[in-house]
Amino acid sequence: MATPLPQGTNQRLAAPAGEVVVEHAADASVDVNLTAFLVTTQGRVRGDDDMVFYNQPDGPEGSARFLPPETVGGVVRHRLAFDLARLPAGIERIVVSLTEDGGPGFAAVPGLTARIDVGGTPAFDLAPPAFTNERGLMVAEVYIRNQEHKVRSIWQGFASGLAGLAAAHGVETGDAPPPPPPMSTPVPTPPISSTPTPLPPPPPTYAAPPPPPPPPPPVYTPPEPPAPPAPTGGGINLQKVSGAVNLSKGDRAVVMEKTPLITASVSWRSGTDYDVYALVWTTDGRQTDVAMFEAKGVPVLQEFLGIRHHGDVKKPTGKVSEQTETIDIKLSPDIVAVLPVAYSAITNGSGSFHQYQVSLAIDNGAGTRITLEATNANEDKKIYTCVPGIIRNTPDGVVIEPLELYSKRRSENRPKLVLDATGQVVVEMDTGPRNKVKWGK
Repeated sequence: MATPLPQGTNQRLAAPAGEVVVEHAADASVDVNLTAFLVTTQGRVRGDDDMVFYNQPDGPEGSARFLPPETVGGVVRHRLAFDLARLPAGIERIVVSLTEDGGPGFAAVPGLTARIDVGGTPAFDLAPPAFTNERGLMVAEVYIRNQEHKVRSIWQGFASGLAGLAAAHGVETGDAPPPPPPMSTPVPTPPISSTPTPLPPPPPTYAAPPPPPPPPPPVYTPPEPPAPPAPTGGGINLQKVSGAVNLSKGDRAVVMEKTPLITASVSWRSGTDYDVYALVWTTDGRQTDVAMFEAKGVPVLQEFLGIRHHGDVKKPTGKVSEQTETIDIKLSPDIVAVLPVAYSAITNGSGSFHQYQVSLAIDNGAGTRITLEATNANEDKKIYTCVPGIIRNTPDGVVIEPLELYSKRRSENRPKLVLDATGQVVVEMDTGPRNKVKWGK
């Protein structure tokens, strides 16, 4: 049985090769076509060869193959075979997209579903959201991240259809695939005699009139914002997610529903002691630290503008599977961003973030829980600070961006929040005050 993969979430693939299968009910009024874009880390194709569609079915180095659609039992099936182990150098992922060219858009496509097959067996079901005027869709992407083969459910729409999809992936307007070939062959026009005559010959009666001239090529317009948009302050459109979501460093930020109370919990395996605190950036351009221990020049502060620390969790004496410290977050309009930080206290003894499997979970209490794990941590016991991700307060929801940043070796200084040239809150590691937990002892 395939595992449900909600919109915006990702999962590991059991093997590098498989198929993306999109199905919908057969309907003569809709015309759905599949196109894949092989893109770099910048999300753009390198050239024409990095598009895979009906007129160019083979991707570079055998990494992707377009399979002609088939209709079985009233269901139209579109497929793209992929092999991530054969991705060319410089290509990070394969984005599988759909366009609907014959009707009002995907709101009129009946029974639309998608799934990922691995080894001929359904692995993940990608249920689509409701659509309005979208004529182009980014359905899913298969990619490699931290040497793992992964899949993400996207379902991101473009009202401008193929034009929006092409431009979003760096395709020049002339590079977009032409309309599908006609189903029947036009009748050729009769040959014209080369013998001059004083009068034009009468029209032939044995041949059909010549076919009308082909329609002009489509005029491509700049891509429209994907639906639904969720600005982050950096001009990036993100997907709203729900349910259980796992994010890793390098994954795209996501948006969760804003609720009256959000919790940020840092967890680790028992046998050690971590301290958790939060850096809060407000609309007046200031940083405030909510922490249960001092830093040099920064006093203890348990609560600030609805950001409240639940209290320190001490090193357990018995065997407990997991320890957690939690910070309550009530996002008032004065709060721009919150940065949860995990700190390896002096009482932790020996151990590393990798050994104790540190993770950050952000829960809105309404069914959405986003987990950011320290998957890139190494065994270095002298790295004391980990920043799993940042929480941004926007009018459209709560943006969760995975960061997984680590301090320099033996650095006991806190991170610092600053504004970049675009006005976005960003993190500087090791530039804040020194933690008194260590420097005072």
